[in-house]
Amino acid sequence: PAVQSLYGLRVGGGLVLDATPDISLDVSLSELMAPYPIATHLGVRAFKPLTDTLSATAGIEADIKHISLSIDGTPIKVSDTEVGLHIGLKYERF
Repeated sequence: PAVQSLYGLRVGGGLVLDATPDISLDVSLSELMAPYPIATHLGVRAFKPLTDTLSATAGIEADIKHISLSIDGTPIKVSDTEVGLHIGLKYERF
């Protein structure tokens, strides 16, 4: 089987928004460059404080790979999408 590792620099940004007075949203978008775009990451997470140091969090994230390369002279095009749901707790102080 052909194996090719992907290395590059991930660049991106995000926003933290107040969806309601007690729920904030963290929205992010980034791209892995190697040196051209090969993988996109998009994520949205919501945070709701439960106590002074504990928040509930839930969200969805997608990783989309879009790569054209050559291995041993054979051209290969890879398209792959991974979508994950996130749910958990966040402790904000140590």
